[in-house]
This record gives sequence, structure tokens and C-alpha cells, in this order.
Amino acid sequence: MNSIDDAALFLQDLSADSERALADTLNAAAARLRQDAINAISGRYNLDRSYVAQNMTVRTRANPKNLESIISARMRGTMLSRFGATQQYKAGKTVPQRTAGVSVNVVRTNPTKTIEQAFLIRLKRGDNDGGNLGVAIRNSKNRNDYRILYGMSVHQAFNWYRDELEPSNDDLFDDFISRLTL
Repeated sequence: MNSIDDAALFLQDLSADSERALADTLNAAAARLRQDAINAISGRYNLDRSYVAQNMTVRTRANPKNLESIISARMRGTMLSRFGATQQYKAGKTVPQRTAGVSVNVVRTNPTKTIEQAFLIRLKRGDNDGGNLGVAIRNSKNRNDYRILYGMSVHQAFNWYRDELEPSNDDLFDDFISRLTL
């Protein structure tokens, strides 16, 4: 098999058992890729493994009629408070201490960054540990004029790692042959 046409002819001639073996190979590869991506993302970024696993799923599993597996991940940005955000304080002139921003560590190997104008705010919805906190920054002097800050999404992080974690064609073919009963 040297070309795509040869591969297409090979796949057309597969028996039902062979198609089942190919579907099982694709499903196993998708499950391994998901697990490897969870490990890579939670290893590089300061996100809990459980959060990444909860927001990344094998959405479509392969079957003999549809030989396609799809891994999907949450596309909405991740709130900065998930990256280990802590409120910082400094000595005040008329009060013992006042806020001095929020420190966040997005990438585990990078030092913690402090966003000086930011503050932690309790949000209305959500059920994170101890309530739903968000990192916010004011747009104007109006008390209720602020915006919540977000980091990259699980989907973006997955896209950065997808190509290097994807199994090679040789690995997939070897797995398929080992599952194939001729």
C-alpha cells in the first residue's frame, strides 16, 4: 500500500469483522489521544485534571458504518480564577491593608503574574469549590461596570497539542492488524 487509492481499495474489500476491528482501533486511538491530551494540558497549564477531563470528550465513536472518531473540547474560555488566582494585599495609608491585584499562574513553569487592577468577585452562578469566584477588572469608576477575565479554552490547549499527540499511521495500522482476525 503506497497511495491513498490503494488504501481506499483495501478498505472497500474489508469484511464486517475487519470493519469492526478498524472501528475498535479508531475508538482505542481516540481514547488514548484524549487521555494523553488531558495529561499534557494539565501538566503544562495550571488546570486540574478533573476540569480538563470534564471538558474534553470523545463525542463520536467509530462504528462499522461510520469509521470516524471525534474528540471535542469546550470552546468557551476558562476563567482566570481556575488558574490558582489569589487576591494580593498591600499596606494602606488609612486602613491596615488594601487590595493590590490578583496573582495568577497560567503556565506551571512560568512565574506567577500579578494583575494589579484586578480583583476577585463572587459570581451569581456556578458551583465551584467554595462558590464561583471570578477575576474581574473595572471598565470605569462605576461600581457595577466590570468585566470577567478569561484565559485560553480547553479546546485551544487541545489544538496546540493535537498534532504531536496524534498516533502515527504506522501505530494505527499495527493496532488494526493485531485486532484483525483473518
